[in-house]
Amino acid sequence: MARCGDRSSRYQPSVNEPGGYLDSLQGERWNGSVVSTSDLDLRKGGVVLYDISSTDSAAKLSVFIAPGPRPDVPTDDGQHYNGPSQVFTCYRVEATFSSVVAPSVGRVTFDDCPAALVELMPEGAVFASGEVFDG
Repeated sequence: MARCGDRSSRYQPSVNEPGGYLDSLQGERWNGSVVSTSDLDLRKGGVVLYDISSTDSAAKLSVFIAPGPRPDVPTDDGQHYNGPSQVFTCYRVEATFSSVVAPSVGRVTFDDCPAALVELMPEGAVFASGEVFDG
């Protein structure tokens, strides 16, 4: 399974300003254009950051995560796996920064992902809610 970046850095910023926070996040940056998806390779999984914005006290971005194809190994009970080839999800991260308190980061889960990114997924891949990736 491909490593999907350091998830804790999205929720526990090690810096106290929006620009540094955004710079510290791992993942490919996508500008939202269909043409630019040709620069992204998600066959083995990955993290794509898009819709990135910031002010002096806040940072916002959307995240597309695909952990990679399911391994071709028997399940725990010895049966052949009979599920999707891969799963993916998208959500919005909103971080606020203050000189008085520690940064606050929240997440808004989405019901779907941008079609241009979904089209990069292999046949049989399916959307899963962001909560599926919390475990």
